[in-house]
Amino acid sequence: MKTPSLLIPLACLSLLAACTVAPGGGGGSSSSESSVSSAQSSAQASSFAGWQSFSDPEQNYSLQYPPTFRLETQKQTIITQLTGAVLHYPSDFQTGTAYFEGTIELTSEQQTCKPVTSVMLSGTPAKKTIAGTMYVTQSGADVGAGNLYQTYDYTTIQNGMCHHFTLTIHSCNLGPDCGTGHTQPLQKEPILNMFEQILSTVQFAPTPTASPAGSAASEMTTSMSAKAGTPFTITLDSNPTTGFSWTPSYDKTMFALDSSTYIAPNSSALGAGGQAQFTFHALKSGTADITFAYSRSWETNVPPAQVRVYTVTVK
Repeated sequence: MKTPSLLIPLACLSLLAACTVAPGGGGGSSSSESSVSSAQSSAQASSFAGWQSFSDPEQNYSLQYPPTFRLETQKQTIITQLTGAVLHYPSDFQTGTAYFEGTIELTSEQQTCKPVTSVMLSGTPAKKTIAGTMYVTQSGADVGAGNLYQTYDYTTIQNGMCHHFTLTIHSCNLGPDCGTGHTQPLQKEPILNMFEQILSTVQFAPTPTASPAGSAASEMTTSMSAKAGTPFTITLDSNPTTGFSWTPSYDKTMFALDSSTYIAPNSSALGAGGQAQFTFHALKSGTADITFAYSRSWETNVPPAQVRVYTVTVK
């Protein structure tokens, strides 16, 4: 049996610029709307009653799955070299059809999603939101010796981690290749619906918060010199695919910001970080700080993940 690739091609890069979609906001809700929401939540909780739980503290997520599924934990796969686990559909999940087996591979990798060209994932990438999380989805198929392998990959970047949830459906071509007991066409929809129902239970841990600005753990200070009226540049590592960006603060009677640009990485790896470049010029002589905070714009009342302070002496 061929092992499907879990890596996604370069076409997915632009779709993963923002991978978390917050639930819809708005004004206040009426009591009837609250009742409907409460009823929906109760119905959802009931539908997952008796399900098993799986959590991966190293990759900061958890999910639930039906008790008839078999969980196999793994630290690496031969093809991808990623940490993760495998959920196996029960062998009798669909009887009488061309269905042989179904698996969901759960894999995660640090920082970037490595792109490859894969026959198994040759479809056009699309975006889909499930339970408030945006995924890049892609599908593909491969055949061999009367067997058909259909793959559906759902990928999301959360807290700097790239997470793949990859469903592979193994079926046969109806006829002699199928053997006895497989007389009806494969029904994909129930298998896909169960896959997405499992994905709806995925919970990602909150972004770890850094120590408040000013502490030794979060702040780094660099001294530099400049000449009044002459431009100088400060360059910082940055990765906008995580939602973080650098924001400078400074004495505007001392410095003027001429430009700020993002320099894309040379690497073709999905989610790879580049550099943020800020060009200032000093308005007068003296010594003052330019402080950069690395944070997400929508996270209010949260300390920045990193702080960089540049003490500039202008002559």
